[in-house]
Amino acid sequence: MLATLEGELAETRKAFEALKDATVGRMMRELEAKGVDTSKSPHELAVEMGIAEARPEQKVIDEEGLVAHLSEGWRFVAQLNNGSGKIVVER
Repeated sequence: MLATLEGELAETRKAFEALKDATVGRMMRELEAKGVDTSKSPHELAVEMGIAEARPEQKVIDEEGLVAHLSEGWRFVAQLNNGSGKIVVER
């Protein structure tokens, strides 16, 4: 019984993946035909289309790099509380 269920699950997963790949492929072709640059992330495309707001770029740095990042226009967001001395900055 378990082997049968596992086999059915594997077949269902395989069918889902094939359907997903076909759907994504069709959507990519439609977007490319409309001149959309599909190399960009979905969020980047949504920002360009005006249906989403741009998210600030964030990264985690060492404490020693904070002054340099601030002088380059980065903004302090938070200090990680895990004892690592890491800081989150954004711009």
